[in-house]
Amino acid sequence: MSDLSLPFDARASLEDRATKTRARLVRTLDALDLRREQVTQASHTARRLAVPIAVVLVALGVAGATAAFAIRASVRRKETHALPRRVGAALEPTRKAMFGEHKPSITEETLRKVILAVAGLMATELAKRALKASFEGKSIATPRANGELAKKSGSAPNVVVVEPSTPRLAIASRAKNPNPTRGDMR
Repeated sequence: MSDLSLPFDARASLEDRATKTRARLVRTLDALDLRREQVTQASHTARRLAVPIAVVLVALGVAGATAAFAIRASVRRKETHALPRRVGAALEPTRKAMFGEHKPSITEETLRKVILAVAGLMATELAKRALKASFEGKSIATPRANGELAKKSGSAPNVVVVEPSTPRLAIASRAKNPNPTRGDMR
């Protein structure tokens, strides 16, 4: 049976399939050609950059080895450099005169720093409160005050209320118990 004996629809269908297959084959060949071109370009680029990359890697290796040998030599020569030891020895009598023979332990030094930090925070808070009170026209209250002024003003317990014209400072006391004990102060 020849192609001429096929009905028209079957022949058109067969030609259509052949056209699609040819188009797919052409696309595949174009893709292969593009990939071949990319591989060729990448190999040319790699050949062109191979020498500079090798030079950079060798330079980095030489620099790293030089740094390692320099550090090692510096550590070995540290014993021969007498200047820091001479300066330290010259300043030693002054250090002993200023600080004495005792060198504080790490615990003592840490405790001293913590105490100084807390004292600094307390001084800062006190200064902030004093400035705030001065801007509001009030003064800072002390625990010696009797609290009568706070009772008159009706303020909340344990809140400082001081009028600017009053010479005595007052702290508001608890309404239930003017002399609270430790258990009442929770």
